Amino acid sequence: MKRLTSALALATVFASPSAALAAGQKLLLSEVVPSGDQAEFIEIYNPGPAAVTLTNYYLADYNTYYNSVNSVAPSGDTDFVIRFPAGAVIQPGQFQTVALKGAECFRMNCGAGGVFPGFGVYPTYEVLQADATKSSASIPDMVIPFTNAFGANAGLTNGGEPVVLFYWDGMSDLVSDADYVYFGTGSGSNAGINKTGVSVDGPDADSTPSMYLPETADNVARHAPVHLDSTIQVRTTCRVDFAETGQTMSGSNGVAGADETSENGSVTWDDCTVATPNDGDPDGDGVLSSVDNCPTVANPNQEDSDGDGVGDACEGMGTGGGGAGGSSGVGGGMSGSGGGQGGAGGAGGAGGAGGDGGEGGVVASGGAGGTGGAGGIAGAGGAGGEPGAGGDGGTIGTPTSSGSGGSGLSHGGADGCGCRVAGDTRGASAGASALLLAVGALALTRRRGSDRKRRSP
Repeated sequence: MKRLTSALALATVFASPSAALAAGQKLLLSEVVPSGDQAEFIEIYNPGPAAVTLTNYYLADYNTYYNSVNSVAPSGDTDFVIRFPAGAVIQPGQFQTVALKGAECFRMNCGAGGVFPGFGVYPTYEVLQADATKSSASIPDMVIPFTNAFGANAGLTNGGEPVVLFYWDGMSDLVSDADYVYFGTGSGSNAGINKTGVSVDGPDADSTPSMYLPETADNVARHAPVHLDSTIQVRTTCRVDFAETGQTMSGSNGVAGADETSENGSVTWDDCTVATPNDGDPDGDGVLSSVDNCPTVANPNQEDSDGDGVGDACEGMGTGGGGAGGSSGVGGGMSGSGGGQGGAGGAGGAGGAGGDGGEGGVVASGGAGGTGGAGGIAGAGGAGGEPGAGGDGGTIGTPTSSGSGGSGLSHGGADGCGCRVAGDTRGASAGASALLLAVGALALTRRRGSDRKRRSP
């Protein structure tokens, strides 16, 4: 029985690596600039509603980065794996940039020569350079997690290579991918990422390796395109689809189980003509987030009706007047032999809301009283329409005449005033009732007379 239990436990480890897989929250790679040399940077974006602490997030540019859990350095000195500074945080909707060749070189080329003038802004983070003039004391430094993790000639390859943003908690066997992109054509020496079936035993307490779930094999047709600005020799690729459309979202090694290698970068990324460090356009309306009054909802015209700096698209504002009041129902007359009951008058329509206020519905006519027998009961008058809400207020519904034999009209839901209005035939009804009583008395007198004759001998 112990042997069976052990076998099941081992099978569980290999079939379901979630217990050995580091956790993390979803972040995106949003822009990569692989050249010129001083311009190189990687940008990330937080698409979620909450701030994310970056302490356990890493960036790498080679396909065996998962061995970094055992402090295994890249095989070449042009590759790297770097970690974000302890306590670093990225806010919801924020873009952050990592300069690979120092903050001062990123900002103004630091006299390195060439035609790249610098971006004119500082990055969010930098890789500290041996030459202090290339770095800035005011910019947080990325962490080199172990010896040779950032090679002597480390940087991004102009012709293309993989870039991965991943999470590792410092103790699990497996890392979890936050995002991945392969930019450019690349080459055999810069193979794409595919961890399918790879097993790793990390620094956790046991000596049992854990296995990665299946991923999608690399395909150059799915790589992100790159634009070369020949004037300043800067190559750029940027994300244009922040929903990762078409990506497989379960059954793999991403922070939420997604297969980050399945994204079609040729569609979700673009060869952007201008690099925009620390900025982007996640809603795709052509307006960068730094100046967009509603950066999460497309609003190319930037409408802001109340002038508060927040776009109408983010405030749910709209225009248009109030709707018209509903039409009142018509009371249905109901007659029948032996005395039918008059149909009730329909209720007045409610006034429209918003704008200048809808007009209250017209009160329906009361149903006609039934005929025959002792006379039908008159239908009740319809209720008055409710006044419209908003704007200058709706107009109270106009009462109409009650049905024949109907009672006094109720106005706007209040009790009837008892006033005589057009069509009020209550006097005539009283006369008719007196006549009926007289006829009834005469009939009764005749009946009694007949009874006396029958009793006479």
